Amino acid sequence: TWELWRMFKTPAGWTAPENLGPAINFQKRQDTPYAAADGSLWFCCAFGEGRGIYRAPFAEGAYGKPERIEFGINSAYADFSPCIAPDESYLVFASARPGYGIFDLYVSFRNGDGSWTAPKNMGPSINTRAKEMVPFVSFDGKYLFFMSNRVSALNNNPIPDGPGNVYWVDARV
Repeated sequence: TWELWRMFKTPAGWTAPENLGPAINFQKRQDTPYAAADGSLWFCCAFGEGRGIYRAPFAEGAYGKPERIEFGINSAYADFSPCIAPDESYLVFASARPGYGIFDLYVSFRNGDGSWTAPKNMGPSINTRAKEMVPFVSFDGKYLFFMSNRVSALNNNPIPDGPGNVYWVDARV
């Protein structure tokens, strides 16, 4: 099983790994965790009826019950690898919904009422016929990093079942 754990950095080094428990690890595979500035944990569940992107609020040192993100973010397709803005104003994620390739990166923006805009495919400057996934925006917000198994100077053939290589672009894209 794939479970989420955490550690804390202290002046003496890192604490021992701590399993986040059954409230967070409620399926057989949770992965690609990402924390917002308020401590909430964004992650995905890859299998089962409840697969999709989740947010677990953080208060008093503990995570609350994860909430599946709706408002058009989760779909009948595989939606995963959430990268949330520190202020939770936008979400970049990978999806298998119809687009340019096997998996594409999408972006959605949070509305003032807490709902989300319809996910928008990030287009051909990011997405290819291959797999694009695992987005990460630099802490200063300037760059978008992601994995792609596209053909490139680094590999002559697509990596058939792997995440590929790391790419980056200006986040203004």
